[in-house]
Amino acid sequence: MASLEYRLIGIREFRNSQTALYDSREMSQYTIFLRSDLYQIYTITMENFYDCSDPEFIPSTRGELSDIKSVEDVGTLHWVPKVHNQQVIIDYVKLEIRTMDGVRIAWVTSDGPCSSIALFDPKLFVKTMRAITRRPVYVFQGPSCTGKSFIASNLSSLKVYETDSNETIPETVTNYNVIVVGNKYPDHLSKVTELVSKNDDVERINVSFWKD
Repeated sequence: MASLEYRLIGIREFRNSQTALYDSREMSQYTIFLRSDLYQIYTITMENFYDCSDPEFIPSTRGELSDIKSVEDVGTLHWVPKVHNQQVIIDYVKLEIRTMDGVRIAWVTSDGPCSSIALFDPKLFVKTMRAITRRPVYVFQGPSCTGKSFIASNLSSLKVYETDSNETIPETVTNYNVIVVGNKYPDHLSKVTELVSKNDDVERINVSFWKD
């Protein structure tokens, strides 16, 4: 299967802090939404992730283009194409998505002997009001026994930090996607708020738990 043709709907962007060595764009996941002429919706994921497989343990990134899969609906889009209803080709040989006249929309490119990066061309899109400008850090807070840790433990694709695991809060806490603020140490919430607030690369999103 060398290439497939679809209509471009838009892109959803997900930023995941897996390491502090790379910026948020390099450690990103882009879900590209497409539709067929029969109006079935499909997605392709372009993902960059941390790779330590080098024999000398030199950190690198590896970009990938996933197989196409069918989904029920689109949901939130962070980028929409400037050209409405544009027909595109998915090329698994060149690892790219391009227009019918050969303009690359998204692709995987080599970035050295051990690295590759998945990219898309933002000039071909318009940011929606929901576009991500900074990487979100979700701060779970609230009384004990309200399910903060239970929910966080089931977020398998995200990095979670539990403040009750340590008496002091590390500076690297902003590298996590979810911070569960326990009630063991009373000053932890203010410390987490301070560290996240002074990091210009992330945005704090408070998630409050309570019970009747």
